[in-house]
Amino acid sequence: MPVRDFTQTDRDTVLAMVDTFYHSPAVDHPIPVENFGNAFDDMGDGGTAYLRGLMVEHEGKPAGFCSLAFTYSTEAGGPVVLVEEVFILPEFRGHGLGEEVFTFIKNAYRGKAARLRLE
Repeated sequence: MPVRDFTQTDRDTVLAMVDTFYHSPAVDHPIPVENFGNAFDDMGDGGTAYLRGLMVEHEGKPAGFCSLAFTYSTEAGGPVVLVEEVFILPEFRGHGLGEEVFTFIKNAYRGKAARLRLE
């Protein structure tokens, strides 16, 4: 399976990808990597009620990451999964990994979330 939960051993790899992502044209401005580092501590090993981190792999190699946050919507009538960030390293793009991430999320939260939202 090319998508799995972060583990604590992924920390350095993920933070390096976060740094690359936040210094790319995909974002308006960089953030201190420490901000994501603080969140990573809550995302590892399956996450919390508020956060979940997903590692994306291709042929056993780290290829990207995804971060999810959770909230509730009275409008939607239930829990909401916020897809905060999806990043695939340039050398792994074009392999359908982004699609794999969204398929994983849809399957994981089918019947559990009232709404999936891309932030």
